[in-house]
Amino acid sequence: MAKRRGLPTAERDSQALHQSRGVTLRSVAFLVPGFDLDGGMEGQARSLARGLAEEGVPSTVVTTLAPGLDLPLHEPLGLVEVFRVPTSAHLDWHTAIGVFELAALGILRSRVQRLNLIYAVHHETGAMAARIGQSLELPVVVKLACSGSHGDAAAVFAHRDRARIQAGLQDAERVIAISEDLAREARDLLGIDPTRIVRLPNGVDRHTFRPRPWREDLPARVLFVGRLSPQKRVDVLLEAFARVASENPDLKGLELILAGDGPLRGELEAKAQTLGISERTTFLGGVDRETVVELLRDAKLVALPSESEGASNSVLEALATGVPVVATDLPGTREQVRHEQEGLLVPVGDVAALSEAIARLLKDDELYMRLAAAAEERSAEFDIERVAAAHLKLFEAVAVLRDERPQDATPLFSQKDLPLALQAGSTVLRTAGRGARSVLRTLRSRLL
Repeated sequence: MAKRRGLPTAERDSQALHQSRGVTLRSVAFLVPGFDLDGGMEGQARSLARGLAEEGVPSTVVTTLAPGLDLPLHEPLGLVEVFRVPTSAHLDWHTAIGVFELAALGILRSRVQRLNLIYAVHHETGAMAARIGQSLELPVVVKLACSGSHGDAAAVFAHRDRARIQAGLQDAERVIAISEDLAREARDLLGIDPTRIVRLPNGVDRHTFRPRPWREDLPARVLFVGRLSPQKRVDVLLEAFARVASENPDLKGLELILAGDGPLRGELEAKAQTLGISERTTFLGGVDRETVVELLRDAKLVALPSESEGASNSVLEALATGVPVVATDLPGTREQVRHEQEGLLVPVGDVAALSEAIARLLKDDELYMRLAAAAEERSAEFDIERVAAAHLKLFEAVAVLRDERPQDATPLFSQKDLPLALQAGSTVLRTAGRGARSVLRTLRSRLL
C-alpha cells in the first residue's frame, strides 16, 4: 500500500485565511504527479501548499491517483483543493502522462478565472504545465528536482520527446533551481534563459522535525531514509557499515536502519546477508512521516551515500532534528551540510571513507555533540515558513491579476485548447496499444 501524508485541516486553513496579510493571489494551480505519496519532490510540494495556506493563499492541486490509494477523485482540504487523475499500473507511463495532461487542461480551464499562475515540479510535468499555461494564458513556474546523472537535465536528454520537453521548459516564466549545480545545468544544458532561473532551496517543517532531549543511552544507530534505487547507492552503505561492525566490536548496540522501499530491496537484503550484517540491519520498507520523525530522534547519525542529489529532504529533516549527517560530497548536499560543521562529507562510492566517517561520529562524543548543535542551527536557513514566503514573493511577481468579483462559469475546454488537446491525445494513442495489451495479459492470467 502506498503511503500518504495529510494536509492542513479546513479549520486551520480558514483561520489562516482570516489572518492573511491581504495577498494578491486568488489561487495557485499545482501540477504534481504523486502528490499524495512520500517522495522527496512530492513532499516538498505538499509543504509548499501548506505554507501558502498559512499565508491565506488557496491552491488547486492536480495530481495522479496511484494504484493502491483509496482516495476521492476530488477532495477539498481547507485551502488546498485536490483533483486526482486515476492511473493504472498496467499503462505505459507515456500513456498515463498524456491522459494526465488532458485531464489537467480540462480541470484548470474550468477554474481559470480564479487562477493566477501554474506551479509544476519536475521536467516532464513542467513542460506540460508550460503548454497548458500557453493555452490558458497563465504564467508558469517550474521547479527542477535533481541534478547529476539522475537529474532533470539527464532525463530530458534521454527522453524520446526531448525537443518538446526542452521547449516547454524554456517557455516557463520562471524555473526554480534548488541548488547552484541545478541552476548551471538548467542554463548550460537545457538552454533556459538565465534571467528566468531563480535559486530557491527546499524547506523543512521545523515544528514537526525538532531535536529530542539528550539521551545518554542512545544506541549506535545509523539511519538511511530514502528510496532503494541505484541513485542512492545503498550497496556502498552496506559495505561501509559491515566494515564499521568488523573493525569496531566495542560499539554497543550498533545497527543500521533502512527506511524506504524500491526496486533494489531484494538485492540489498541479499547483500546484507552475504556481508554478515543481516542481524544488525533492518529493512523497514516505506514508512509514514510520523515514523520518520521517531526514527530520526533515535538515530545517532543519518547516512546518505547517493551518487546524485538535488537537495535531499532526508538531510534537511536530519538537520532540523539535530542529527549529524554523513553524506557524499555532491553539489546540492554541500549547500546543505558543510564538512566538519554539520556533518562529514565523503567521495561518491568510497567505502573506506564512508566507514571511517561513520565510525568517527559514533565514537567521538565531542565531535558528535558539536555537529548536532550546529545541525539544528543550520536548519533555520531552510525553515519551510521562510521558503514558502520566498515562493510567495516569486509567485506574486509573475502572477496574472484576477478580478475578485464572481466570474461566469468557464467551459471545460475551449477552441484555443484544440492544438494542445491533439498533442496530448497523440501522446496517449502512441503508447495506448501497449497499455491495452498489458491489461489483456493481466486479465488472461487471472482468468485462465
